[in-house]
Amino acid sequence: MSKNEKRSVLVIGVSKLGAEIANYESLNGVDIAIVDINEGAFRKLDERFSGYKIIGNALDFSTLKKAHIEEASDVCIVTNDDATNIFLTYLVTHYYPNKKIILRLNDEKKIKILPKNQNISSICPSIYSFKEYLTESKK
Repeated sequence: MSKNEKRSVLVIGVSKLGAEIANYESLNGVDIAIVDINEGAFRKLDERFSGYKIIGNALDFSTLKKAHIEEASDVCIVTNDDATNIFLTYLVTHYYPNKKIILRLNDEKKIKILPKNQNISSICPSIYSFKEYLTESKK
């Protein structure tokens, strides 16, 4: 992505984390689309959210196409299910090997089974929570 290109982010999963990412990017002028199978999950989005909401199963490739995955510079895969997130990571890297992918894993041991691709980053809440604990405990 060149400096002058506008970022476009696809968020898969309106978990609390997914909603926070989508709200942040939307409020900062990033083109954003968010996908979830559960229509009620979209209530977590801020009323100022200005992106696209796609109700559908991200495991169905037609849903990802509706969400304009081709145009997305970043794909954030943040459902509450590690198996779904890992499968979607494999799917996206297979069809779009140069996409930047950020995925959430609740079990940090599963990082080992991710595809070897330097465009993939993982977020493990337990690791970040423990680091925060260490910081706070030393005050």
